[in-house]
Amino acid sequence: MPDYILEEIKDLNCEVLVIGSGAGGATVGYELSKAGYDVLMLEEGQSVPAEKVPYTLSESFLKMWRYGGMTLAKGNTPVAYAEGCCVGGSTEINSAIFQRPPEELISKWAEIYSINDFSPSHLSPLYDQAASLVNASRTTGQLGAHSEILRRAGELRNWEVKPLDRGHKNCVGTNHCSIGCPTGAKQSMSNSVLRKFIEHGGRLISNCRVEKVIRSEMLVRGARAQVTSVEGQNQIITVYAKHIFVCGGATQTPILLLKSGFNHGIGKGFRLHPTMRVIAEFDETIDAQKSRLPLYAITEFSPDYRIGGSVSSLPTYGMFLAEDWGARSHMLPSFANMTMYYVMARGTGLGNVAKIPFSKHAAVKYQLSLEDWNNIEVGLQNLAISLFESGARKIQPSINGMKAWHSIDEMITAISYGLPRKKCNLMTIHMFSSIRIGENPKLSAANSFGKIWGMKNLYVADASLIPESPAVNPQASVMALALRVAKNFVQKEKSKHSDEPFN
Repeated sequence: MPDYILEEIKDLNCEVLVIGSGAGGATVGYELSKAGYDVLMLEEGQSVPAEKVPYTLSESFLKMWRYGGMTLAKGNTPVAYAEGCCVGGSTEINSAIFQRPPEELISKWAEIYSINDFSPSHLSPLYDQAASLVNASRTTGQLGAHSEILRRAGELRNWEVKPLDRGHKNCVGTNHCSIGCPTGAKQSMSNSVLRKFIEHGGRLISNCRVEKVIRSEMLVRGARAQVTSVEGQNQIITVYAKHIFVCGGATQTPILLLKSGFNHGIGKGFRLHPTMRVIAEFDETIDAQKSRLPLYAITEFSPDYRIGGSVSSLPTYGMFLAEDWGARSHMLPSFANMTMYYVMARGTGLGNVAKIPFSKHAAVKYQLSLEDWNNIEVGLQNLAISLFESGARKIQPSINGMKAWHSIDEMITAISYGLPRKKCNLMTIHMFSSIRIGENPKLSAANSFGKIWGMKNLYVADASLIPESPAVNPQASVMALALRVAKNFVQKEKSKHSDEPFN
């Protein structure tokens, strides 16, 4: 992706300003530039092309992850969460899994939140287009023992097991998805949609953090941003725009809007997928770090919870052991025989995103519901049972102070009184629902197509718009909803003549 030289950037004008270059921003930018609009995109993070992706996770944390790694959503039990902060956003550090939420959830959301034209039949073509943009497809060839163990575990119990589509072209299985794809095969936004955006005339400025959206009555006029050069010099610029699309993600979009003076419904209804991991040890050599992450998921219990496989590299393995090093350090020599899996609850609890005075950071909170805990506990039991039946000789849950289980009976005894909630290490990379949409202003912050209530030219198009937890990886939904927002915008603008000034 091209970077502008600091000296060349002054106050700018554009027809459409897109803030953020992740799955939402990239998709909106592409769709609007394709429709002929003059689109300028601002990205807080740096551009990290495939040939320059970090070799180590620690370097990736510094270059591509927000806040240098993970931070916490506070609540009755903290949940560690991770976000990307680079050109392409979180798509640069995820696995590009492409899944559609259950149709019953889509129909339920449309009814609860009074969302117009929001049925499975309305959204299906948008999911199809999003899948085409990133070449969402099955991965061919040998997937490795890491995947096959999970498939076997589900099938031995007669559970539904589904192969996973992911955005890729000629993946060779480097297992670097969470660090940054060194081959460009993973169809992250920088390797797919953003390239199309640039081809259609879109402009992108990286290392540019938007600090405030400039508002005048019912119109936004532009944004104030800070650009940082490769030498570390900072410059404040103002971008004047006729329309603004905020696409910073489920935490950054609400915090920017709140700091810009927008309050109605902003940051409310925040949700995530609370996830717990385990490490399973087998007699045979797994060498999980040499294969792709598991490209199967046990979906028997969807939408309540899902069982899947985590990236199992030496750095992620080390992070798991470091949670409770005194009790887990002895496991380090067995790395080649171990692999990592998870149970992911849908997330029916509730949280919010709020601003912190005099800070650029967001205050993120999430309270797990009783249903969340029940799904994690039952899911953890089923995961352990299926792994033991598949040959695991030891399973270590991500619970501080809890010894590894060596049998199903040990597992049942260990959690017979329920999970020790304060000692559970929960994490997520899936967050959403902080800018709810719908036609009832009492329940939503934006209308059915992402336009902020009370504003004529301010839109949101990212994970914030997903009404509730989708029970699957959210990238497909983020892209589909961004396409929905952009297409509706184009249709509405074509039907009217606007002579509002750019600044």
